[in-house]
Amino acid sequence: MKNVVDWFYWLLILVLVVWQVGGYPFPSGEPETSRSKGNREIPKGRRLIVTVSLSQRCVQEVTKEDRADGKSRNNLVVSPVGVWSLLALITEGAAGNTESQLKAVLNIPDDYSALRRGYRNIVKAMMKANGTTATLESGNAIFKDLNQPITPEFEYVAESYYKATVRGVDVSKPDVVAAEVNSWVNSTTHGHIPHIVSADDVNEAKMILSNAIFFQGFWAKPFNSTLTVTRPFYGDYKQYSGASSGSKEEEVVAEVPMMYQSGKFRLAYSDSLKAQVLELPYEGDLLSMLVLLPSKGVPLLELFATLQNYTMDSIFQILQTQNTFQPGQDEENEEENIDVFLPRFTLGVVDLFEAELGNLSKLTQMRSYVSKVIHRAEIKVAEEGTVASAATVATINNFNMPTVFRANHPFIFIVVEKSTKAIIFSGKVSNPSLS
Repeated sequence: MKNVVDWFYWLLILVLVVWQVGGYPFPSGEPETSRSKGNREIPKGRRLIVTVSLSQRCVQEVTKEDRADGKSRNNLVVSPVGVWSLLALITEGAAGNTESQLKAVLNIPDDYSALRRGYRNIVKAMMKANGTTATLESGNAIFKDLNQPITPEFEYVAESYYKATVRGVDVSKPDVVAAEVNSWVNSTTHGHIPHIVSADDVNEAKMILSNAIFFQGFWAKPFNSTLTVTRPFYGDYKQYSGASSGSKEEEVVAEVPMMYQSGKFRLAYSDSLKAQVLELPYEGDLLSMLVLLPSKGVPLLELFATLQNYTMDSIFQILQTQNTFQPGQDEENEEENIDVFLPRFTLGVVDLFEAELGNLSKLTQMRSYVSKVIHRAEIKVAEEGTVASAATVATINNFNMPTVFRANHPFIFIVVEKSTKAIIFSGKVSNPSLS
């Protein structure tokens, strides 16, 4: 068993609360009315937040919501694959305009067998990752009203294709319902998120759909904790804006623990992104963290906007074709000697989004809508290892001077399953000292 100095984990819990609109049937295929919101176009920003069809667009839109002074200072983490999985399940129960809109923004084909096959491939990739030193687990759960059953067709799809646990609860007792949901969350996340909803969150709810993801892994090339030192972390709104006013101390966001190692990594500089891209693989090489660090003078929000035109395949292609950001170095080597400086950070957030999903008639025959999405993700990134593992860090090649990757100002991170290119977690770090 590993002697772990420190470790890191990522986990996410998503809860969709479904409320009943009225006490009369809403037959499958019936045109949606204005009351159900189905005929109204979902606003662009909200659509991106709810569906997270692209993680960087989701983070960008949420950033706009919490950016009161035009500056990107907040930390954020989302799980695109978790949100996608849960909303794909919701799509299975939707009809009419709601179904069409969800399919469009989630990029879901008309053929539901293709959707289910894609979900199954992602789950298989997660299970394969569990065969390594990493732990990557995902679960779905549906808490339904004992007195208002869901349709047999939807229950079959949920259990058979999405491996969802279906439980009946007494919705007249919101404190009991909240305890049931929190117990499931606590178990699925290995105790790291013991509480996600309160009785007020589920009061008058007719159904709750939940997804949780837990990930724990170890760096393939661990950082030596004895080399971690406190260093300044800067904001991207003054130091890199060209402003001359203010002292250097005023430009520092925080003094943070900065991890360090020197070894061979894949690093690229993209002119179109105006950013460095570094790959930090986990043990087993099935998952990686990509760190995207904008160049001097490039705000993080600009990088988010540019990323909208990229896929994970194209980002990995950058890493395959460009191996260094310093001109004149050998471009034939897949990996370069890199000095890596990465802050140690822990993030935890809870976000509530209004979903406005109107026609869920294939899910339940009662007229219902999704009232709220509760999204919680928590991250801890740190050194892992012992003296022995620190000795496995590659030494500097004396033939070539190492490239330096210094993440001392706001950056984007992406955790990706490499075979499917599924984005497990993504977010931004603007101040590592905030948790």
